[in-house]
Amino acid sequence: MNKFKITLSVFVLTAFVSSVAHATNGAQYTGFGAISQSLGGATVASGWDTISAIANPASFGLLEGDRTDMSFEYYMPTRSLNGVKSDIKGLLPLSGGMAIKTPSGKFTYGLAWGSTFGLATDFNNSALTSQSETPGVGRAYAQYWVYKFIPVIAYTPSKNLSLAVGPGITWQSLEISRPFDMNGNGLYDTQITTNNSYCYGLGINLGVIYTMSDMLRLGASYTSKQRMTDHKWNTEYGDVHNEKNSVEQAAAGIAFTPVKNLTIELNERWLKWSDVLRKAVLKVNGSEFERLDLGWDDQWVTALGITYMPTDGLTLRVGFNYGKSPIKDEDVDWNLFSQAYVERHVMAGLGYAIAKNVELNIGYGHGFENKLTSPKTGTQIKATDDWVDFMMSHKF
Repeated sequence: MNKFKITLSVFVLTAFVSSVAHATNGAQYTGFGAISQSLGGATVASGWDTISAIANPASFGLLEGDRTDMSFEYYMPTRSLNGVKSDIKGLLPLSGGMAIKTPSGKFTYGLAWGSTFGLATDFNNSALTSQSETPGVGRAYAQYWVYKFIPVIAYTPSKNLSLAVGPGITWQSLEISRPFDMNGNGLYDTQITTNNSYCYGLGINLGVIYTMSDMLRLGASYTSKQRMTDHKWNTEYGDVHNEKNSVEQAAAGIAFTPVKNLTIELNERWLKWSDVLRKAVLKVNGSEFERLDLGWDDQWVTALGITYMPTDGLTLRVGFNYGKSPIKDEDVDWNLFSQAYVERHVMAGLGYAIAKNVELNIGYGHGFENKLTSPKTGTQIKATDDWVDFMMSHKF
């Protein structure tokens, strides 16, 4: 029974904390789309594009007319486990959106979608050689993706106010392979790989943006906890179930425009990780088997973005994003795959009108190196990020 509990406990812990390998605040991307990423994710009080609705659906009400956006990101993570780098070098998160205004201009409706979380790490056997006793055992691999789709309805009762609501439809994909200590002697002796598992969930997104004057605009948004169906795997021990809900969060922002072509925005975001990743519940054959402690704390994230338009066709952007890691040194042994602890990010980008109604936006970002070391085992995880964004926008 002890071997059974140990094996399944490690199994579900792996599934639960395989969170992200992206420019992240905990297990969520710093921004959504090239414009948001270039501004450090500071778009809660702005309506620069349709993808901004993922951060605040009320941004739809600020759009000047019908619009579509499609954003591509080439992400280059550097992840290491005990000094061994992950073999995965590049990822391609996608996002997009479309918005249509009614003739009266009072309502704007459409869709925003994108990858909001994502992971792909692959550490070869040498990363855990000192902890393995069986040749060929020790590979640590995980791939995890979360896509969100938000149908948005925004209402602008006056030119100063935008209110919006959108159900959040979430899709998750997860597969893992990692070693286990089946003998209970502290050394890995067996490699177990799961098939890809999919699940779905639903939540709600609310937003408001209020324009106080030509110089000052306020925004706020709320995203409910996304309640997901369980990930399920058929194992020799029975049906293993893992609930992996998406995080509840709230954000507020203030955008200041001291002169016509310059906007400075400051955002603060709260993410309730303690509700979804502090504890994990393991179910076997439909019954609760064990509760596990992952140690994630809630997180406050500060984002600053500056937008300057020197000419009608050119927009320049810079951004900064900081979020203290939700995991600590003492949590390392249970979070080997998550590596979602890069805290400081800087970004820059530009937009250029290549035709009358077509704009190209590009951006670059860097996440500064951060590392954590387990005080119990000495296991060290280290991460840094670089990425490039490309986005095409068409106004109708």
